[in-house]
This record gives sequence, C-alpha cells and structure tokens, in this order.
Amino acid sequence: MSLSKLTETLRLAAEGALPRVIDDKTPELLSAIRQLYREGLIHAINASADAGECYLEPEITLAGLQYLKK
Repeated sequence: MSLSKLTETLRLAAEGALPRVIDDKTPELLSAIRQLYREGLIHAINASADAGECYLEPEITLAGLQYLKK
C-alpha cells in the first residue's frame, strides 16, 4: 500500500467522508483501513468474521490527526 493512498484515506477520515461500512466491496479502501486500524490511526468496529473482513463506522483517532499535521 502506498503512503499516498494511506494519507488520502486518513484525510477522508478526518473529513468524515469515509463510508460507514468498509468491506470486500471496496478492496482498495479495505486494505488502507486495515493498515491504519492496525497502526492506531483509525478507530472502527472490527466486524470481521469467517465471511471476510469488515470495518464499521471508521473514524480518525487523535494519533491520526497528529500524523496528518506532520
């Protein structure tokens, strides 16, 4: 995943412009959210199950906001 895609996704989160449900129907976004979630830059409800990955209501964290200010 490129740094520009991660930063772009983080900016969308800061603007509140991410979809409420991110799953396999949005593979590019899912990959970015997964990485940002693991790094603690995005908070979301991890609703992943045997059927696949799913993140609900993603929001930027304080750490994510600080990252964008760099």
